[in-house]
Amino acid sequence: TIIFIEKVLIMKKKEFLKAPFNYIGNKYRIISKIQPLFPKKIDIMVDLFCGGGDVIINTDAKIKYANDINFYVVDIMKEFQKRSDEILVDIDKTISTWNLSKTNEESYKIFRNYYNKTKKPLDLYVLMCYSFNYQFRFNNDHEYNNPFGKNRSSFNANMRKNLVEFIKN
Repeated sequence: TIIFIEKVLIMKKKEFLKAPFNYIGNKYRIISKIQPLFPKKIDIMVDLFCGGGDVIINTDAKIKYANDINFYVVDIMKEFQKRSDEILVDIDKTISTWNLSKTNEESYKIFRNYYNKTKKPLDLYVLMCYSFNYQFRFNNDHEYNNPFGKNRSSFNANMRKNLVEFIKN
């Protein structure tokens, strides 16, 4: 009788960063399958359909370009890059000023109307945090029109952590 003992190789699984957007169609769940297909050394990374940025933030490259048809998301990323030091303070202040919560639909609607007049990228990010399924949805006039995410959506601890790591990297 021959008994074969299988050697088990335990490899530490690479941890990937999660972008601070709960973006529909994001590539976070498949990033571990995409990454091995990339070259080991990348000088310039162009993410043509960056969505929430899960691929680009997890790719080591000297220069990175993020592009998406939803230019609003790219504008938010630029804002994160520009104002990285005070971004959390500004988000918390916006949430407090507008009295946003998982249950305050009226404040959400007032804030959404305000955003549609001002179009400030960071306000759009905060608005998305309290919207239904964290979606970005606009009408033909480019007004944000996603409904409120009652009892579901908020700028929670997990999103905060993801945002901090996203900005660091």
